[in-house]
Amino acid sequence: MPEAGRALRWLGAHHVHDGLRVLTLTPFYPALDNPALGCFVSEPLAAMDAGAVKSEVVAAQSWAEARRKGRRQSSPEFPCQWISYPALPTRWGLPSAGPGLSLAITALESRWSADSPDLIHAHAALPCGHAAVTLARKLGIPFVVTVHGLDAFADHQVPGWAGRLSCGLSRRVYSEAARVVCVSRAVEEQVLAGMDGVAVRTEVIYNGADQLQFFPEDEHTDELVVLTVGNLIPIKGHDRVIRAVAELRKRFPRLRLKVIGDGPERAPLERLAGEVGCPVRFLGTLPRAEVAAHMRACAVFVLPSRYEALGCVYLEAMACAKPVIACSGQGVGEIVQDGVSGMLVPVEDPGDAALTAALAELLAQPDRRRELGQAGCAKVMSSFLVQHQAQQLIALYATVREDGAQARRGGEKGT
Repeated sequence: MPEAGRALRWLGAHHVHDGLRVLTLTPFYPALDNPALGCFVSEPLAAMDAGAVKSEVVAAQSWAEARRKGRRQSSPEFPCQWISYPALPTRWGLPSAGPGLSLAITALESRWSADSPDLIHAHAALPCGHAAVTLARKLGIPFVVTVHGLDAFADHQVPGWAGRLSCGLSRRVYSEAARVVCVSRAVEEQVLAGMDGVAVRTEVIYNGADQLQFFPEDEHTDELVVLTVGNLIPIKGHDRVIRAVAELRKRFPRLRLKVIGDGPERAPLERLAGEVGCPVRFLGTLPRAEVAAHMRACAVFVLPSRYEALGCVYLEAMACAKPVIACSGQGVGEIVQDGVSGMLVPVEDPGDAALTAALAELLAQPDRRRELGQAGCAKVMSSFLVQHQAQQLIALYATVREDGAQARRGGEKGT
């Protein structure tokens, strides 16, 4: 039987009646073509006690993406079932995706009707949360939805009427969810501010780092390598890092930059690096183990993202005892204490002066790098591992299941 088929049987004979059974709907999950995709979903699930939670994962890919990139296939390490769904083109794609995904899920409903999960966990309001509204009603079970980004209502990425429709659909999802899980206080503030007084039950559960992959390296390195990890898109601020490293080469001739990630900005960033004289290696998308190895080998981790809900890469670099530089006013500021467990610089930074100064301070002072790195590592190990995230999710699932059971009992008494 294929791996996905095994995953879709609730582990059959190994079913634990007291355990929670959770159906996860997600647009991002590790796949053969991208084993790092959605690791912030897969790794907490893997960290859950199999006796406490039995999780079935259905991952969603639009028809348009499947035609453009090929239909995704399940990763052996994180088995799931990939399904594709129809959606309208261009800006109407996101608001139309929920009904399309609901239609694609219909073929699977007979199995769940016979052996229903306890709850659904959808990742992102659109399209998975939207589809979860319909499926949860059919199965008579609650659902929760996790908001992973600051664009909680999708009105930044989708303009015009389509954006307003996306906003309204997101509000509906959040209002009907048993819980809206926010990956940071900053995300929670965005959700509450956008609900226009409509009641919503939020809970903050931070992402975590996987300490089995991200951990400190005892060996000392004399290499002055700055590392940045993230999709190559404008909001990540890779251009700022390139300019800062180029400027600091005058003081630190051995300084080099490594960039992990890919995206539409790669060619412009390569041109920028050539223009300013920044020695940079663009490594593309790498497996998780290789990302961790590069983190352990770097001197400083920098990602001056302009619009970040939290950012698992910061936690992972901190878990490797590396000093991190991020932007203030982002979700990561809830974990990084400026000057204590990392450094925060302004988003608006004329001439990248603050970023360059922070990076220069760390490059010039190995003891300072070590001090911030150790403090950051202690912070992550105490509260921000995937094990902590998994435990909080299990507690949330149990509460939601019990609340749903009480509501059903109350409804039966009233009839």
